[in-house]
Amino acid sequence: MADKGMIFNGEMVRATLDSRKTQTRRPINPQPPDHLDEIQPILIGSCAVWQDNDGCRFEARSPYQVGDRLWVKETWAVSVGVMGSVVYKADGSGKPADGYKWRASIHMPKCIARLWLEVTGVRVEQLQEISEEDIRAEGVVVPRWNPDSVKEYPDPWKVYAEFWDSIYAKKHPWESSLWAWVYELRRIDG
Repeated sequence: MADKGMIFNGEMVRATLDSRKTQTRRPINPQPPDHLDEIQPILIGSCAVWQDNDGCRFEARSPYQVGDRLWVKETWAVSVGVMGSVVYKADGSGKPADGYKWRASIHMPKCIARLWLEVTGVRVEQLQEISEEDIRAEGVVVPRWNPDSVKEYPDPWKVYAEFWDSIYAKKHPWESSLWAWVYELRRIDG
């Protein structure tokens, strides 16, 4: 068990605070070679192994393990009110003190983290294999279909694809159906 930081954008922070987010997906880097793309990997602990009939093998190790405690790294600043206090951009209610700016989540120190998560499960799947239930566990808001309504409901996979691309489109777009680590998360006290 180790304490590790994980970057969340504002939408993911709000979903975690609202107890809607219990999963997160992160691209496997590097991805397995294209010729192994159709092979289902074997998960051994936190290592995914792809192997074809010719003995070609690719392994990927997860950066996070079951039992790891994650401190959520989010955009933050020194507060306007009391010097030394922190304001979080995801809340939308505060602003940085004079002479201070919003600091990128990557620079957030562990000592000011307000959200802590425990990794309770690790698995591997191709991104586009996500279920509707898992889309909701990612914290993405998708209205549930109501047969009595004339209202059209958005396709959950389209909503999730837009969410994914808002974060990863440059290097890992939804259309690539890449392999991803799936982390099951449980919120804990810091």
